[in-house]
Amino acid sequence: MARAAWEEDPFATLLWSDAARFCGLSLTNAVTYLNPERLVLGGGVVETVPALFKNVAAQIQANPPPMPNRAVGVVTAELGEWAGAVGAADLVAEENTSADPS
Repeated sequence: MARAAWEEDPFATLLWSDAARFCGLSLTNAVTYLNPERLVLGGGVVETVPALFKNVAAQIQANPPPMPNRAVGVVTAELGEWAGAVGAADLVAEENTSADPS
């Protein structure tokens, strides 16, 4: 599908456009609820279809939360396919070091 969109196939282009719109709306809702400083998007789809990241980021920037405490930065993951594993390991390490030893 990514290749078809890259080759400007009308159906594939429409499909990616819809995916970006719905993904952007979903992430905008998450940004509104969680109010993060930064939103990091990664994984195979983001790496394979850079236009999807661009469209999702534009969707988020075009629909800011109603009362944001700060602007949210939307960036791509720097760890590539290892981002999820490293993030999970960091979360486990953080929980183990902050746990009450008693």
